[in-house]
Amino acid sequence: MKKKTIITGLLSLSLATAMISPTYANVGSDCKGGKPKCERVINSELSIEQKYTFLKEQGIFKGKTYGKAHLNKKVTRAELAVVIDRMLDLRPSKETTFIDLKKHWAKNEITAVVEAGFMEGKGNNTFQPNKHVTLEELAQVLVRLTDLNKDKYMSIWLPGSDWAQVYLAAALTENLLRGADDYTKQAKRSHLVYGIYQAYQMLLTNKGGIVAGSLEPSINYTKNKDGSYNFTYKVKNQTEKPQTLKYSSGQRFDYKLYKNGKQIYQYSMDKLFIMEYKEIELKQGEELTFTEKVEDLKPGNYEIEFWLVAADKAETTKKKVQFSVK
Repeated sequence: MKKKTIITGLLSLSLATAMISPTYANVGSDCKGGKPKCERVINSELSIEQKYTFLKEQGIFKGKTYGKAHLNKKVTRAELAVVIDRMLDLRPSKETTFIDLKKHWAKNEITAVVEAGFMEGKGNNTFQPNKHVTLEELAQVLVRLTDLNKDKYMSIWLPGSDWAQVYLAAALTENLLRGADDYTKQAKRSHLVYGIYQAYQMLLTNKGGIVAGSLEPSINYTKNKDGSYNFTYKVKNQTEKPQTLKYSSGQRFDYKLYKNGKQIYQYSMDKLFIMEYKEIELKQGEELTFTEKVEDLKPGNYEIEFWLVAADKAETTKKKVQFSVK
């Protein structure tokens, strides 16, 4: 299914000091046709009610009874599609083929969102517009909406369906979704407001571009008197600007140990990590340092490979070193 390309092309913005009430900034004159609308919040310390108010002022939410937010109400698939359509101002290019949408109030919005690749049908040529959305289904849509590469995110097992693990890992790491004890539960409007607000801000600030330099990994090791080895893994920010490392669990790094070319151990295989969303900012010239002791090594030729498990950083922070045990 073809995805709609989202181009933001925005003016650069500086973050304002957090205030009690929302602060808005105009970021462009043309925000129609597959682009977020023209204003963004530059005060990130907002309650869920304030986020709803902001989105309502942009025309993305319109309220339920008497314009109230009803944040505890469940969300239908039709309502989710309509919110996305309002945010991006999509237009369908053809009539719907879903048999259960012929006279539905959100027929055009749903058709546009499906054409853009953000949602899909439920089989038997139906969309099931009145079916309630689960948290993991919301995660899938938010990941597609923000055009994240779901396969680059690593996580421990999350309490959801097998198919949803990669979407949940990406959505939680990028703070599009808040943590829950069961992601197969139905989403509420508060979840939708939170996710759409985060996606809106991400689309507006994702200007892209190449940053000169890289995150430079290194490994040093020493042998102890008892025959064990201490490995020191470092990652230094050698880019032109601060780098934000985004984690979806308490795990910060991982490593694999090979003997004579065969993997014999992985650091994360026998450990449990808490589920948490955390961002670590690594300024220019700063480095992260991790020390790990490896014991009980039999004679042979070894190779150890370390990497960060932060979102989208595994491949660029991998470093390996070979050593021999006599």
